Amino acid sequence: MLLITSAGGLGLLVGGARPREALHLVYAVVALGALPIAHATSTNWVPRRRALVYLVGTIITLAVVGRLLQTG
Repeated sequence: MLLITSAGGLGLLVGGARPREALHLVYAVVALGALPIAHATSTNWVPRRRALVYLVGTIITLAVVGRLLQTG
């Protein structure tokens, strides 16, 4: 679903439509960057702590994507 939404948004962006608020771009950057940042920061950590960081990154991603879908 995230890929479909991203593709649709990129299609609109290429077509000349711009978001009404710059906050949409911030949401997109956070949603697409939360899990890679979680992975990069916890590479050498013990598995239990790494799993906790992934959980937090996933919750942040889901919350931001949910908020992004609510704003329209």
